[in-house]
Amino acid sequence: MRPAQRILVHSFLLLWLTAISDCLIPKVKQYVAERRECGMIRPLGFKHNYNSCYILEYALKRFALRLEQVPHKISSHRPNFCKVTTIQIDITEGCNEENEKLWPSDSIKESYILNVSNGTLRIQLDEIWGALHALETVLKLVFRNGNYKNAIFQCSIEDSPRFPHRGMMIDTARHYLSVETVKNVINDILHWNLNTGAIIKGFGLQGHFWNTEIWKNRDELDAKNKLKIAIKKGDTEGARIHAENAIRHRHTATSYLRLAARIDALVSRVQSAITTKSFTRSIMTVVGCMEDAAKSMDMEKVSSLMDRFEMEFDNIDIQSKLVSSSLANTMSISTPENEVQGLINQVADEAGIELNQELDGANPSSVSVAPISAEEEDGLTQRLARLRHS
Repeated sequence: MRPAQRILVHSFLLLWLTAISDCLIPKVKQYVAERRECGMIRPLGFKHNYNSCYILEYALKRFALRLEQVPHKISSHRPNFCKVTTIQIDITEGCNEENEKLWPSDSIKESYILNVSNGTLRIQLDEIWGALHALETVLKLVFRNGNYKNAIFQCSIEDSPRFPHRGMMIDTARHYLSVETVKNVINDILHWNLNTGAIIKGFGLQGHFWNTEIWKNRDELDAKNKLKIAIKKGDTEGARIHAENAIRHRHTATSYLRLAARIDALVSRVQSAITTKSFTRSIMTVVGCMEDAAKSMDMEKVSSLMDRFEMEFDNIDIQSKLVSSSLANTMSISTPENEVQGLINQVADEAGIELNQELDGANPSSVSVAPISAEEEDGLTQRLARLRHS
């Protein structure tokens, strides 16, 4: 199974566990829950003093609409400890959009404190932006009890962003952006290649070495053409020089090809490491949610669920090993020696025939080359040896 399919499987498991438990996703900084159930009166009342805060009004309308939808069910028949009738919102720095609309900035405060007790759900925050997160958290806490009524457990929550900035990320769980804005962000991401694969390719290794233009080896082809021209002219020394250049370019291209293969293997390992890290982080989240799920479901179901999870994990592991083994076998398969030798002989014969025909029709060179004596040849050999050792 591919890494993407593996992530999809455990993500589905995570969502299912989250739906049957009171585990909060995204995880809040501090969460103190009491197993005291409070019923929620419909419709709820909203208490605040910010009549000119249109962001808050829109958020409350959206909250009321989503609250009417059927939340997840927890089969509990315990009597209600209290009844929540009002949601009270207190903003320290206030909210007034009568003269000018408010817009997010790099210094906005998104922290909030949420308390459910004594029949009141109270939200305390510094700026209006924290209310958007708090209301979404409330929707996650609401469930349908055994009497098919909306209910919530008494709790106390403190939450704030881990980092002061978000970069190009879109928090689809708690941020409300228009479709046009989301499309613009996606276009920016695609334009700048802000993804894991682009980060790896950003080193300029894989995309550069595997460029098909490189392996055409134009330098070698040019040297071979010059070699043919020199042979036609009867220039023996020039032909030898061009032949050496062609061989040197061929060896260089082969070396780059070998290096590219090693770099491609390295990139594959880096991608596997990134996927493994993401998978491990998600597994840790699943384990944390399973602890909460164990409190609201039978242990037999948990055991059956874990057995299925282990079975799927083993299947994924086996399939991954089979894929890796198949790839290794594919890379290790060698071409039959007789076919290789036959092709080499065929090309050599064709080249020999062409060369013989051209040599027979070429005019002999009018420049005579004086023979080299044995003493001069020995002197050249000694000079070449000294140059190699220097």
